[in-house]
Amino acid sequence: TVNFILKKSHDEQLSFLSFSTLLNRLIESAPIITLNHDSDFVYTTAITCLWLLLTIATVIIRFNNKIAVNLNDNWLLLSIIIFISYFFLPDSIATGGYVSMRIALYGFLLLILWIAMQPLNKYIFMIIF
Repeated sequence: TVNFILKKSHDEQLSFLSFSTLLNRLIESAPIITLNHDSDFVYTTAITCLWLLLTIATVIIRFNNKIAVNLNDNWLLLSIIIFISYFFLPDSIATGGYVSMRIALYGFLLLILWIAMQPLNKYIFMIIF
């Protein structure tokens, strides 16, 4: 990926997915769908909603408690950078495919890591359980 950004080689076969396809894959958490898309996307979409609720709740609680930026927020920043690059990088480069799915997976993992490092508030605890 870094090689693509720095070189921008035109010798390689590149294919890009449409914005709507990428957004749909992000909403349904396509990187964690295992065997059957038709049955798994219901659960993965619910998981995406849970991650979104936890992220919004954490940001709101931290804003209300006037918690400053700390070292753990680097994971959120990295996650945002990866999700932004997800929309701009190609889905296949030369013989490597599913690049966007792999990038989205790293974005989700870093977002989960950031959420896990936040102190549990009673509202966040109610969302989880």
